[in-house]
Amino acid sequence: MVNDGTYLFFEKLEGVIRSQIPTETSRLMDVDILTPITSAVLKDRTILEKWTVICAQTELSEHASLIMLQILVGFYCQIRLFSFTKNIVERYKIHQKSQKQSKGLRGAMKRTSSVQDT
Repeated sequence: MVNDGTYLFFEKLEGVIRSQIPTETSRLMDVDILTPITSAVLKDRTILEKWTVICAQTELSEHASLIMLQILVGFYCQIRLFSFTKNIVERYKIHQKSQKQSKGLRGAMKRTSSVQDT
């Protein structure tokens, strides 16, 4: 069972990641977005405070705690960015499919002329 502190940590983590993900797909070309998002998360004071509360219940040293936080944030960001990338690919496929359907000029002209004749 997840306690309140862990829930609040992941809620804040999700919020920071969503705020750092670029909304424009043009900014995604040939850019490493994982590193800036991960560093923004690791610099967030609220996340660090919530992580400290979680680790206070364990016997981890401060150094081990920070390493665990880096690993956790790295994996979580990769998972979120994978689903984000999947959504972009799906939108691209739908866009390409709609462009293919409206590609033929002759077919479009025939359809237009047959509609006007009736």
